[in-house]
Amino acid sequence: MIIIIRDGSFEDALLIHNGVKELNHIPSVAYYLDRLSSRRYKLLIAEVSGKLAGYKLGFWDGDRSFYSWLGGVLPEFRRIGVAQKLLENQEAYLRESGAHKINVKSMNKYPGMLILLISNGYHITDVVSSSSGENKIEFAKTFME
Repeated sequence: MIIIIRDGSFEDALLIHNGVKELNHIPSVAYYLDRLSSRRYKLLIAEVSGKLAGYKLGFWDGDRSFYSWLGGVLPEFRRIGVAQKLLENQEAYLRESGAHKINVKSMNKYPGMLILLISNGYHITDVVSSSSGENKIEFAKTFME
């Protein structure tokens, strides 16, 4: 299988996001636009054999810091390296763009994501209680200068 990573649209991201049952439903593209407002962002889409498979969306949080905000891989495309390719492409973009640090949050209910982050050199920086009662685990990775 060939995995292609490309810049994508919010329409593509919405289709993928709402196809991942573990994630909270997003009603429309307006959700992304409202949350991002005027921030500079990067939206990557993964395709496998020409089909939408996953996405990764993040935004700049200052001049040299990036927050990897949302993403997911459709169930039928898991365990073939889609999330890894998205992460690698996001990190390559960040290095080329002069980022110094990337931050991301996850939860215990997403063990695949936790393993992906730890195996790619992300370190736990904090655990924060959320209003839903599920703790959010904060990770960070610093890029060498």
